[in-house]
Amino acid sequence: MKAAVFDGQNISVKEVSKPELEDSQVLIRVKASGICGTDLAIVKGHLLTPIPLILGHEFAGEIIKVGKKVNQNWLGKRVTSEINSNIDFECYYCQREIFTQCISRKALGIDINGSFAEYIAVESYLLHEIPNNISYREATFIEPLAAAYQTFETMPLGIDDKQLQFSDS
Repeated sequence: MKAAVFDGQNISVKEVSKPELEDSQVLIRVKASGICGTDLAIVKGHLLTPIPLILGHEFAGEIIKVGKKVNQNWLGKRVTSEINSNIDFECYYCQREIFTQCISRKALGIDINGSFAEYIAVESYLLHEIPNNISYREATFIEPLAAAYQTFETMPLGIDDKQLQFSDS
């Protein structure tokens, strides 16, 4: 498959192996992938990652294959995915359902290969089905919107409270 691979200095389109599918994963044909401020931070050297790396974590696509432990009904579904994989469900944060802070997590396109490729393999528990009235391109905004929403969800604000929010993307 073709993928945009970052080698520590440049991004170039290369022919790479299609991801191996684990029993709990699905294989997604990527239809759209957005560029995030995190991707730019990696390329500028502000965030250290494994090299070489396929960047990208704001994406949408179609499931073309499912692992042995995944419900076959996912086949053909239009989906997007959360970015934090390899969750252990046992650490301090997981026990408090703060999965984004799991000490074992690996983020797609940051710690492990991401979505700037024709295909990506992700854990089935990360999936979210995309309604038919949302395009693949529009669905790439689900992850950044979810990140912004999480700020409000985790911050106890009253009706008269004031807030100032900073973001790098």
